[in-house]
Amino acid sequence: AYTRAAVARAAPELAVFLGEAESLAGPADFARFDWRIHHLLTVRSGNPIYTLILNGFRGFYEDIARHYFATAEARQLSRRFYADLRAAALAADAGAAEALSRAVMAESIVTWAERAQRDEEK
Repeated sequence: AYTRAAVARAAPELAVFLGEAESLAGPADFARFDWRIHHLLTVRSGNPIYTLILNGFRGFYEDIARHYFATAEARQLSRRFYADLRAAALAADAGAAEALSRAVMAESIVTWAERAQRDEEK
């Protein structure tokens, strides 16, 4: 929901910011950028509750994110998400941005579950 609201309220700013994703390299870069984009989305949504909730995860978000982004698969998924979200922002299509975010969240959950399964099998 916060992605939809942010694109509706600040699409040009988000599109510019998301352009930075093209230069991301390793897990730490992705972790930092992922925090920054979600923080920006919550702030630009206009609903401070989203930012308060997200900030509650600040202490361990990047640590977990570095683990998540350790695989090329996760980095590729997010690279595609950032590019597609930028396209939605450039088109000022808040509905597409929300649908994309929901789809990528579901895909990320599958990615985490598959990784957990592989780790258990080791």
